[in-house]
Amino acid sequence: MQEPHGLTPAQRRELRTALEKGSEMYESLILGAPHHRAELEKIKKEKMIGFQEIYAAVFKNKVKADPNFDKFLQVCDKISKQVQGQNIDQKCKNDVDGLIALYEEGAVPLLDDFTKLLEKTVEKTNGKFAEKMNEQTGKTESLKASLKKLPRALEKIMLEPGPTKGNARICRDIVRGMIVYEDMHSLSNGLEFIRHHPEWELVRIKNRFLSPTDDGWADCVINIVKKNDPTCHVAEIQLVHDLLYNARSGLNGHRDYHQYRCANEILDVLDKGSIHTNNAGGTTKTDTLLADLQKKFNEALSTRGKKDTNLLKQLKTKIQSLEELQIEITSRKTQMEKLESDLMMAINVQDFDKIDNLQEEVDTIKFEIEKLENSPQQWLVSKGIIKSPKERLAEYEARMKGINVVKLDLNEAI
Repeated sequence: MQEPHGLTPAQRRELRTALEKGSEMYESLILGAPHHRAELEKIKKEKMIGFQEIYAAVFKNKVKADPNFDKFLQVCDKISKQVQGQNIDQKCKNDVDGLIALYEEGAVPLLDDFTKLLEKTVEKTNGKFAEKMNEQTGKTESLKASLKKLPRALEKIMLEPGPTKGNARICRDIVRGMIVYEDMHSLSNGLEFIRHHPEWELVRIKNRFLSPTDDGWADCVINIVKKNDPTCHVAEIQLVHDLLYNARSGLNGHRDYHQYRCANEILDVLDKGSIHTNNAGGTTKTDTLLADLQKKFNEALSTRGKKDTNLLKQLKTKIQSLEELQIEITSRKTQMEKLESDLMMAINVQDFDKIDNLQEEVDTIKFEIEKLENSPQQWLVSKGIIKSPKERLAEYEARMKGINVVKLDLNEAI
């Protein structure tokens, strides 16, 4: 039986392994982020200033001065209320396999129809595509529909704040495109054309002309679904004002923008509290990771057909090691309780020298317990079960360079 769109089982396993390594790398990055908050905030501030000043000036003095600007806001508000609360949950797993499926089963089959929609919208609403010089041919090419590069898709879901972190279903811009308009009237026409298209359904709208991003950028982002698409794959279209697009092109700060975006996304994770030491229920990171591994083990074990024994062995080894870690934590807590009891006795008899010594021991063991409870990855590294963040990063980059999914036509995605 031929694999859908040419992705072989071996290619899929290789891709899954690379993505899992990448996920671990981002987990390590997030765990270490609190120690680098000041550096991240500095990067965000320094890189944002250059964009913010230019975008703000163009937006305030040119875009908002358009006589049809307020009318466009009204149209967006009306549409937003109509689609509010609409289910846009893509039909895929919420893990690495789900991300692969989004490309293989959803994005690639949808790309041609999506491209035709963009072309028809441009033709009927006086829009245009952005253009880029092809370095190899020296010719200018129109930037129509494209696929988000796979490493960026992984980065996006792993840096998602809150409980949806790592959930492939939130990646709603793998198939995406941009249409540029010279004025707000034409931009409104483009929005209305897509909204009323008989084969597509508009499911979400984000009007950043009303609320620009922190760096000052403004556009209108819409998510659409092809009617009768069994995967319910969600695509994204950016409707952009020509003046803002030209301003961005003139900045030539691609590297600066990516540094700003990465710092901003990590800070967002920190600010929205997805990496607290403990949550309100007292669950530690060790507890959370162990529960996640046990869930994955049970799912892999219950899968029909041939079992992935290598995966099962890896998961079982990690589970057993973390169970040993929990035993170690319990032992340390018992030790701390004894020290606290001795401390209370020393306080009662006013043995101040002993109080100082015991208090120091209690503080030390508390710190050790907290570290064990909230650094399960470091524990696994120390036991030789997983590689260190530096080793995983090097391995991930090497694997991503080696992946070749030509048959899937994901050259641009990878």
